[in-house]
Amino acid sequence: MKTGIVYHEKYQEHNLGPGHPESPERLKKIMESIAKILDDPNIELLKPKPASEEDLLRVHDKNYIDKIKSMGRTGECFNFRYTRSFGGI
Repeated sequence: MKTGIVYHEKYQEHNLGPGHPESPERLKKIMESIAKILDDPNIELLKPKPASEEDLLRVHDKNYIDKIKSMGRTGECFNFRYTRSFGGI
């Protein structure tokens, strides 16, 4: 059985600001570690693909998905209160 690791260079642009644990530096270190095991035939590096709404509904409530879509159209900034309000993430 193989282990798949989904990665794209664009992930390096995900930056929630100084001091937040999700940072480009952290991802860079993780990928440096993963690079050391990529010659293992049981490890496969995969490129991401867009999720369909059906995919998203497997793990998120429809109200949450609709709110995120609306934010994308209006440019509203994501606020972590939405994850609690909509029972998401």
